[in-house]
Amino acid sequence: MKCSKLGARPGLPNKEQLEDFQKTVYYMEGEIHRPRFLKIFWGKEINFPCVLSQLDINYTLFYPDGSPLRIKISATFLKYLSEKKREAEQKKKSPDLTHERIARLGDRLDLLTYNIYNDSKYFMQVATANRLTSVRKLPTGLKLFFPPFNKNEN
Repeated sequence: MKCSKLGARPGLPNKEQLEDFQKTVYYMEGEIHRPRFLKIFWGKEINFPCVLSQLDINYTLFYPDGSPLRIKISATFLKYLSEKKREAEQKKKSPDLTHERIARLGDRLDLLTYNIYNDSKYFMQVATANRLTSVRKLPTGLKLFFPPFNKNEN
């Protein structure tokens, strides 16, 4: 549901529109056991993936029978990114994370270790973690894992 469809006047939804809004953003549905993931569009420039964080509903004007005529909604949304997008945005290259590299022709374990940990002295731990029988020649195409190490232990 687009926000531009809410209310007879901008910002003033009626009771039916409020129910539609709540069904869209607030109520849990089916298998996921959480409110829906949303996308807020504002003009042509802003596309905001998010989840509802807070919803405040204030009734501002009533019919003589007591039913609401005007409703003011204040909503807070939190940015949501899928795990893959979040990791891509964060560009994680920290030495405290596990890294994976494919050995290419001419690669040396000590240089690869230096590129990841900023210190080549961990190349023997990397060799042990990858069960390498030799550190002199890396087979081309070999998948190497560079696990996090506690630098205070050495």
